[in-house]
Amino acid sequence: RIVREEKYPMTKDIIRQFCDHSSYTSKVLWLVLSCSLMRYGECMQLRKKDFDTSKKRIIIHIPAKIAKIKKGRMTILSKEAQPYVMKRLNSLEDNDLVFTNSDNPITAKANAQKVFGSLRRRLFPNLTKYESGVNKITLHSFRSFGITQVVRATNDSFAFLLAGQKGYLDQYKRFTQEEMIEDYLKAEPNLMIYPDVNPEDKTQDEKDKRIDELE
Repeated sequence: RIVREEKYPMTKDIIRQFCDHSSYTSKVLWLVLSCSLMRYGECMQLRKKDFDTSKKRIIIHIPAKIAKIKKGRMTILSKEAQPYVMKRLNSLEDNDLVFTNSDNPITAKANAQKVFGSLRRRLFPNLTKYESGVNKITLHSFRSFGITQVVRATNDSFAFLLAGQKGYLDQYKRFTQEEMIEDYLKAEPNLMIYPDVNPEDKTQDEKDKRIDELE
């Protein structure tokens, strides 16, 4: 039989430590991966034109050509991640990549893995690997955190929908953006990495100032 090792859970405290010791660009990436349930390979190929900022929450339309199962879908960003992402989007043209400067997906993923691996070794030197030799915390752990938190607040079906995982009768599950945002808001408190900070209580100028201070 295939040996399946018990998975080490990603926690908010671990994510905070990664965010607090990262560059601004990496910090945005960690927050987005945690709340959007995207695969990091998908995230690294997103362009500004894939982001819809006209709704209560930022909607990301993941093109089918970059999705792992080649099926387009939408996902949502938390109110915590929004001001960080907006600052990034405001400096880009529609066709610009948002989270990398490399047009080569393989190179972009490798660069993200290198940054993450360096931080992991520095922040958690005593975090051992599984017996198989695989690291207990990887870039996929952010996505696992998000899926777990959405399942806790809603259900498996909605979590799989956001994450782009195949589920039972998934071809029949079709939601409007408003319906998806409504369900996402139920899970949003679970996805907040800094629960004491509420960006919506600040003016835009105050938001920018606070974000600049975090760089």
